[in-house]
Amino acid sequence: MIDYSFKPFRQKDVLFPDTKIWMGFLFLSFSLLFAFNLLIQHKISESHMFLDENKIYVKEMQKDQFLIKLEMEDVEFKKNFIDKLYSHNIILKDSIKNIFDLVPEKITLTELTMRDKSLTMKGITPTKDMYRFLLEVPLKSIFDRSRVSFYLTQDNEYRFTSENMYKE
Repeated sequence: MIDYSFKPFRQKDVLFPDTKIWMGFLFLSFSLLFAFNLLIQHKISESHMFLDENKIYVKEMQKDQFLIKLEMEDVEFKKNFIDKLYSHNIILKDSIKNIFDLVPEKITLTELTMRDKSLTMKGITPTKDMYRFLLEVPLKSIFDRSRVSFYLTQDNEYRFTSENMYKE
């Protein structure tokens, strides 16, 4: 080969230097976009796992909430029952106290039976008249129907059985 140039022969690149820079930036951009895409995909998968975990947690919390609500209703029912029982006991205690306040000192009670609408009293009185004047009059004012029976004992005292009832 004959050389007609004063410059030595130099191999020419297929790509210009500007094209090489441009291709490098293009490759770098695609690499960054691909890396960003991988990052986003990773974050999306983490979000889905977090969401699934939260769904399970929410279901557990709803179950716990339901159990707590049931327990709360049970406690409230028991509280209401105890309150009713307590108020009923107070009323019963006051009623018994009032009945014992009605009984005079000379009359002795041996048995007292209270039911919803009746009161049965058994005891000992010195005389029938003492019972009639001191105890029967207050009982008749309280109850709708009052009935008494007497039995003479060997000590010349009277055993009585008094049955008192409400009509309602």
